[in-house]
Amino acid sequence: MTPYDTSPPPEPVPGDDVGGYRLKGLAGQGGFGKVYLAERGGHRYALKLLPLAGAGLGAWGERELLMLTKVRHPNVVRLLGHWQWPDRAPRFLVIIMEYVDGQRLDVWAATENPSAHAVLRRVLGVARALRALHQHRALHRDVKEANILVRGTDGEVVLVDLGVGSHEDMSRVTGGSLPPGTRAYLSPEAWRFHLEHREQPDAHYRSTPADDIYALGVVLYWLLTDRRPFPLRVAGDEAAVITQRPEPPRVRNGRVPEELSTLCLRMLEKQPGLRPAAAPLVLCVEELLTRDGPDWYVPLCEAFDAHNLTTRPGPGADEEALWFNEVREELPPRRGQRPWLEPSPWSPGTAPPAPNGEARLQPLGRELARPHPAGFPTAGRTAWRWTWVVMMVVLGAAFLLTNREALTPGVNGPTPGLARKVAPDGQPLESSGAAAPPGAVHTPAAIALPARTPKEPAPVTTQNHAGAPQPPAPPAPARGNTGRVLKAAAAACTLLGCPGPQVRATPSPEPCPPGAVETMAALGIDVGDKEAWSFGGGNRYLTVREGWTSVRIVGRDFGDIPNGSVASGRLLFGDRVYGRLTQVKMEGTGRTVPVCFELLTSGSERGLGMEPGDSPDTARVFSVGFLRAVSHFE
Repeated sequence: MTPYDTSPPPEPVPGDDVGGYRLKGLAGQGGFGKVYLAERGGHRYALKLLPLAGAGLGAWGERELLMLTKVRHPNVVRLLGHWQWPDRAPRFLVIIMEYVDGQRLDVWAATENPSAHAVLRRVLGVARALRALHQHRALHRDVKEANILVRGTDGEVVLVDLGVGSHEDMSRVTGGSLPPGTRAYLSPEAWRFHLEHREQPDAHYRSTPADDIYALGVVLYWLLTDRRPFPLRVAGDEAAVITQRPEPPRVRNGRVPEELSTLCLRMLEKQPGLRPAAAPLVLCVEELLTRDGPDWYVPLCEAFDAHNLTTRPGPGADEEALWFNEVREELPPRRGQRPWLEPSPWSPGTAPPAPNGEARLQPLGRELARPHPAGFPTAGRTAWRWTWVVMMVVLGAAFLLTNREALTPGVNGPTPGLARKVAPDGQPLESSGAAAPPGAVHTPAAIALPARTPKEPAPVTTQNHAGAPQPPAPPAPARGNTGRVLKAAAAACTLLGCPGPQVRATPSPEPCPPGAVETMAALGIDVGDKEAWSFGGGNRYLTVREGWTSVRIVGRDFGDIPNGSVASGRLLFGDRVYGRLTQVKMEGTGRTVPVCFELLTSGSERGLGMEPGDSPDTARVFSVGFLRAVSHFE
């Protein structure tokens, strides 16, 4: 049994030359392809690469190309050319577009904390883009903050990613009762059609211009309140989109002008005929931009400062109390640059932060790395001579101590001078014999011992009757002073370079893919949210290899990611098997989006436990667990 899609996809990487364009980096993912920042002749471009093979991916690329050819407007991304690449045996359709040097709309709003007037300026640009599309009988079908860029030079917006758009002259590509796009922005009529026809495999929802207007209304609602009108977190939440009227933006945020709040509600009307078309919407927004009252020019949200800045709870925090305090009162939305908070001084019982990310044993490392005086042997017989001396002393002490235990039964207390526990920094040495709680002592990497010996069984998480995972029992500590002496021998061997069991280190930290955190937020997934995953084939152990892999999201929808979608990324071997998933292929539409998920065990431990006897190239892991949304890979 092997995981899904174990072979890595053949795709270019930054530094490659694609038809004379040098790829500089991944700019994002949209529709069904990846967008790269590229350079040629000193100018920058956006190159979108769409695979020609796959379930209709070539057809999706042709649709986007046709859409960009038909519509030319300052607020719609500009097409510059296209071809298939490589020249021999082409695998990608390459679409070259203008590079918009700016920010995504959600990032712009979060950092700039705009006023109602500034928000209206950006909405006007999107409305003009939709007017141009609709006049050419084209639909975008995925209007959202992530597909709206705010140019840095003049503040104008550019609508991008027409990959799931449609045109009256195009044939239908998708199947199913839901249209392509992002679930949180789907209109009430789209959800109503889905609920009425989801059991009919041939049913197909036909989008209209009113769907684009509704999606823009969701965008405007978020810009005004920092919240969506209807959060879709679990199955059944879509019923509110059909039946409930959203709370007026001005009620949620008193800084929203009344006229703007009313316009937003008109764009979110349940009946598509009651929403303004794109052309009248442009006129309405232009009219509102003439307002000069002070409430149109104040920031819509409170700014962050040192008194209202909150952080994510650390280890050991009372999550239930934090959640209760969060929902007890509706906090006003906050945006803008976050102030720098000086770190609080460390208190006794906790390890002080290492300066500049250096390990606490760095001074020792520098001392060991210092050049030796001339004539001092640094390796060879002298090192081994010291090794034998230490080993003989320690083993002799172990022999005497073992015989002493045999001559004095029942005496198991600590022996002064032979084995003393080491207290963590800031704590006195032991006076009562009680060890520090697990996790309080930061074991230096140079003398860290394996988590379990090869003979110890792998821990297995079990479920109690209430469904709460029960952590495995910790390994039994070494009994008596002999165990402590042997541990000292192991530490001495480690410091002196004795050969021993090799424990692979934890993989290095790395950032999420560009746009992944913002995409997850747009999909209704917050950092820290979890959902179940499976390699497939039932609950069992299976063999995996380091490298590209995929898992299936199971159980229920993860935000707006449908149940059954496939998340892909890499498995990295260390002291455990770490999974870093960077993209999700949506169930139903086949659309691929960037994400930042890490694999957890069924007990929510980071990384998958390895079994005794695993080789450096393969490992046996359990086939199910949880995945967690993160802001970076630790």
